[in-house]
Amino acid sequence: MLTTPDQTPYRSLARQVTANMLSADILALFPACRAWLEAHTADLREWQIALPLAACLAAGGSTEDGLAVASAWCSFCLAAVILDHVEDGEFTPDDLVSTAGQAANLGTALIFLCFHHLAAIQDPGGAAHAGAVFSGQGFSATGGQARSLAAAPSTALSVDEALEAYWQEIILKSGCVYRAAAAGGAAAGGADESVMTGLGKYGTAMGVIVQLLDDGADLLKTSEEDVIEAWEVSLPLLLYLLATGEQQVVFPAAHTRAEWQARLREAGVVEAFSAILLQWQARALESLQGLSLSPEGKKMLEEFPVLILEPVVRKDKEKE
Repeated sequence: MLTTPDQTPYRSLARQVTANMLSADILALFPACRAWLEAHTADLREWQIALPLAACLAAGGSTEDGLAVASAWCSFCLAAVILDHVEDGEFTPDDLVSTAGQAANLGTALIFLCFHHLAAIQDPGGAAHAGAVFSGQGFSATGGQARSLAAAPSTALSVDEALEAYWQEIILKSGCVYRAAAAGGAAAGGADESVMTGLGKYGTAMGVIVQLLDDGADLLKTSEEDVIEAWEVSLPLLLYLLATGEQQVVFPAAHTRAEWQARLREAGVVEAFSAILLQWQARALESLQGLSLSPEGKKMLEEFPVLILEPVVRKDKEKE
C-alpha cells in the first residue's frame, strides 16, 4: 500500500521557485507574459515545480542553482503546453491571451525566458551543460510534435500501428520535457555523465507517467451527465480495442464517460492500464539505483512517483 509523502516541503520549494521565476528582470519588458505566468504556474503541481531543484540537489548542486534551473524548466514546460495547444488546434482563449497568434508569441517568449534563467546558474560548467540538455530535449520534443502533426488519421492505422505511434509520441514529447527537468537539474548541479544519464531516464519515466494519468482520465470519470463529445486515441482506447479483438482503430458507440468506463472495466482495461502505470513507476525508481546522489535529493526523487499516483489513490478510496 502506498503511503503518500508529506507535500508541505514541496509546497515551500515550489513557492521559492515561482518567486524566483517571476522576479526575472526581463519580465518588466513583457508584463503580459509575467501576468500569464503568475496565473498559470498554478497549473503545475508542487512536485513538478520542485523536480529540477531536487535533481540539482541530488547531484550535489546548490539551492541557488537549483532555483535557477527549476525556474527555467517551469517556463520550458509551460511553453511546451501552450505551443502544443496552438499546433493541435486546441487553443482556448482566456482573459489574458485571446488569439492563437498571441499564444504562439507567448510560448516563444517563455522559451527565451527559460534560457535567461539557465544563464543565472552560477557554475559555468553547470550552466553550459544544462543549456545543452534543455536545447537537446526541446528539439527532440518538437520533432515528436512534428511527427504527430504529419501522421496519418488514426482511423487509417491498425491498432498495433497506432499503439506503436502512441508510445513514440509520448516518449518524444512528455518524456523529453521531463527528461530536461531531471537531467537538466543534474547538469546544473555538476553531475557526471552517469548521473545525468540515470536521472534522464528517471525524467523520461516521470513524463510518461504524467501523460498516462492524463490519458487515463476516462477511467476516473463516472458522471452520466459527462457526455463524450470527441474521441482521442489514448492508451485506454487502444487497450480496449486490443481486448475486444479489433484490428483497425475504431471509436466505440459509448455516449457518456460512465458507459465508457463500464466497458473498460468489463474488458479488463483498468487492470492492464494500472499494471503499465506501475511498470513505469518501477522504471523511474530503478533508474536511481546505483547513482551517487545526496540523501536529501534522492529522497525527494523517490517520493515524487508516489505523489503522482496520489490523486488516483484518493479517488479509489472515495469510491470504496
